[in-house]
Amino acid sequence: MDNLLNLCRRHHTAVHEGGMSITRQAGRWVFPHRDGTVVRELDPPTPGDLARKLITDSRIFPPHGGEGFTLDACVTALFHTAA
Repeated sequence: MDNLLNLCRRHHTAVHEGGMSITRQAGRWVFPHRDGTVVRELDPPTPGDLARKLITDSRIFPPHGGEGFTLDACVTALFHTAA
């Protein structure tokens, strides 16, 4: 269980198709590219910064139908669930 890491689909694909690897060094995950350069760790945005970047008037429609939703509604629901 100590070596499990949850990845989004995009990064899971990057690992399995050889563009990126994952190692554990000094208790931290490190993500080197094929050329050896390491993905730089960034400070995560605050919830307020993230919400301001994501809020838009446009609607997103799921590929399999449905009413769609705004990013504002989605971010609000996620923050409500996390609280």
